[in-house]
Parts: sequence; structure tokens; C-alpha cells
Amino acid sequence: MKDLGNEYGNHIIDFDELGCRDVSQSFLKVIYQMFIDETASQLELLEQAIVDSNVSMAEMCGHTIKGTASNIGATNLGVIAFRVEQAAIDNNIDFVTRHIPELKHEFARVHVLLEQIFPSSNISRK
Repeated sequence: MKDLGNEYGNHIIDFDELGCRDVSQSFLKVIYQMFIDETASQLELLEQAIVDSNVSMAEMCGHTIKGTASNIGATNLGVIAFRVEQAAIDNNIDFVTRHIPELKHEFARVHVLLEQIFPSSNISRK
């Protein structure tokens, strides 16, 4: 697998960078399901952090999403999450709020791609 999801001029997941050639498909399905579940939870927590004006929680959510995205090679999602994390560190809750739709959109792109790669595995939000 190489750089799938390149229809917009940027990759969604860079599999070559991860060295996935030596990993079983069943193991990848487990990892990706964990990613979907964790990221969905973190997005919910991030939205609650905005409602509560809790920049500390927003920072933690941005950091966690950044890390999980990096772990699976979802570079664009990781970059957006990094910006959210930094904005929370800077106490800029307005920036965080404005970028939640962008985070959700990129997460949806990753999720759709994973469902296309593993159609029979039903990778979905629980």
C-alpha cells in the first residue's frame, strides 16, 4: 500500500511511512478500530471542553488526537490537531472552536478511507 487517498493532492494516510508492509491485515484492523474509537471519543471531549471553556481539556484532546493520528500515518489530521493543541496552550478557545469542523472533516476522510480498505471488517464508531 502506498499513499492512499491522494485525490486532493495530499495524502490521508501514508502507509509506506509506517512500514505497514510487514504487518498483518488483522492486526491493522484492530489498530484502526482503536484509532476510530479513541478519536471519536476525543472529539466529543473536545466539544465538551469548548462548552465548558476548559482550555486544559482542549489541549489534552488536541494532543491525544495528534498522537493517534501520527501513529497511523494520518498526517493532515495530526497537523490540524497540533494547531488545536497549540491554540489551547495559548488560551485561544476561539481558534479551537473554529477548527473543530476541520478536525471532524479530516477524521471523516480517514474513517471513509479505512472503511474502503477494510470493507468486510466494519470499521466503525462504536
